Amino acid sequence: MSDSGSFVLQSSSSGTLWESFQDPRDTLLPSQIIERGGLLSSRQSETNYSKGRFQLRLQQDGNLVLNTINLPTDFANNPYYSTYTTDGTVPGSAGKQLVFNQSGRFILVDGNIVSAKDNYLRVTLSFDGIFVQYYHPKSWNGNVSWTTSWSIPDNICKSLLVDAGAGVCGLNSICDVKSDKRPTCVCPKGYSLLDPNDVYGHCKADFIQGCKEDELSLKKDLYEVVELTNVDWPTSDYVQLKPFNGDACKESCLQDCMCSVAIFRDGTCWKKKLPLSNGRVDSGLNSRAFIKVRKDN
Repeated sequence: MSDSGSFVLQSSSSGTLWESFQDPRDTLLPSQIIERGGLLSSRQSETNYSKGRFQLRLQQDGNLVLNTINLPTDFANNPYYSTYTTDGTVPGSAGKQLVFNQSGRFILVDGNIVSAKDNYLRVTLSFDGIFVQYYHPKSWNGNVSWTTSWSIPDNICKSLLVDAGAGVCGLNSICDVKSDKRPTCVCPKGYSLLDPNDVYGHCKADFIQGCKEDELSLKKDLYEVVELTNVDWPTSDYVQLKPFNGDACKESCLQDCMCSVAIFRDGTCWKKKLPLSNGRVDSGLNSRAFIKVRKDN
């Protein structure tokens, strides 16, 4: 292992065959560089080190992005963060390398060197999609852990929108951001985790819903509505009703065997069917979400 912390595999003639710093996974340490086309991949969970859904990539055009992939493929969805460091209208402005230099400064191009002699530093793409720089004092007393220096993005629940996929959390789940900018995922009432051990995974309905199932039921008043504020699944619409009011929106979903959720905002009703994707809490929506669940659930 070199003084910088890199594991090096050498040949009998001392030539380098493989070096860990040239093959990073989810973390960079000072002195590491990512070239164009290089990337970091998150792990699947806090304890599962298999390849996860999130990537940090320095694209061939020089743009540094954070994006998700649709496992088990490497198909990259639209970025949820971008530095916009492409040539654009200024030739030569594209990023050429992602540099985490010896001083601990994390830069795309050369800049002023700031000493990091008092702290150990690392940047990590976390399993929940947050890119974080941590520091740990080299000299300490007592119980000291890694501390966050900065993280991006500020609100991944609002930043990440996948056209064909789950979003930050699993299908039918709701993403919310804590004060430390880390996302949490919860299933709405009437739904539970498909895998109880994966709190960021998909949620399944705890009841049977469908037009045929409703027809076969002896009961007519099968459903009730759970109402949430400022919650949406913005890519799951199948019909838009406008102008409309909130009560009519709720009733329309109740009477529609295809409707699982309806969102009312600003005189418009959006009806949605399962599975629901990109669920998030957004305090700026000023919306009402009507979630239809069976009374006998």
